[in-house]
This record gives sequence, C-alpha cells and structure tokens, in this order.
Amino acid sequence: MDQAADFAGRRMELVNSGLPDIVRAEIYSGGNPVSSGGIQLNRNKTSAALQLMGFTGAASSGSGRIIDLTEAGNVSFTLAAGSGIALNGRTVSANSEGSGIVLASLDLGGGNSLTDGVMVKRDADKEPEEPEEPEDVDDEKPNCTVMCNLACILCNLARISNRPLVVDDA
Repeated sequence: MDQAADFAGRRMELVNSGLPDIVRAEIYSGGNPVSSGGIQLNRNKTSAALQLMGFTGAASSGSGRIIDLTEAGNVSFTLAAGSGIALNGRTVSANSEGSGIVLASLDLGGGNSLTDGVMVKRDADKEPEEPEEPEDVDDEKPNCTVMCNLACILCNLARISNRPLVVDDA
C-alpha cells in the first residue's frame, strides 16, 4: 500500500518447465486414462471429475513425463455436443439418460491447441418389473449419436497414432 492508501499487486503464475515439451494431451478421470468406451455414468455414479494430462516424449518409447495440466490457465473443458449431460468446470454429470462429448484443450497460442475428447454416457435406469416396448424406428428423434461417434473415432485415431489431435481455429 502506498501513502495514498492505494493497493498495488502483482500476479504471478508458476509454470512447469516441461510445458514446452508436451506432444499430446489426454483426458483422465479419477486419476486414470479414460478407456476408448468413454465415461459411463449411472444411478450410483452421476458425476466424474476430469483432468487433462500432458505427455512429453513419445508414448511408445516409454520416455518422457506426464504433467497434470488441469489447473493451468490455458486449459479449457467444453461440452461439445449431447443431451442430458452437464459440465460444471471440470466435473461432468448426468442425472438422467443422455450422452455427450467433452473436449479438453491446451491452448498453445497462435490459434493452435492440443485437444482430447471423451464420450460421456448415462443409460436409462431400468425398472425390472416393466418390460420395455420396442421403439418405432421411424418415430425416433435425431440425437448426437453420429456426431459423438465421429468425434470419438477422431480422438481414438489420435491416440492410436501417438500424434496429437491439433485443432486450428484460424
């Protein structure tokens, strides 16, 4: 505080020295990688906390490090598509049946980012006493299934090839 009672402050952010070496990013849940089947929520588990982990070096070589990027200022979590799924910060939840895609991005600057996506699903709670009637396919409402599946295919291809899924906003 100066003589005029004005407050002066400085903002400081600690940055991991390994950030420039990150070659890919991957979404984790509960401290573990998300399987190719995505995150399955249900009556007993209605939410999941997400993390974005950065990998330095090649995944196949076993060299490199894993850096938790979740709290970094240049990381964002986005609900890209779906219904019945909610995203609050980095926690995804569903109180009823639904599915959606959550994307997590590390902004690299210059309009580039490393992005990973996961499918989040919650099936309808089954009532054991009432058998389900088959639905008429002609009356089926459009949903995000095709778009969600395409996004998951892209994310899985990026993981299989050990190459980052780079999104260019330019």
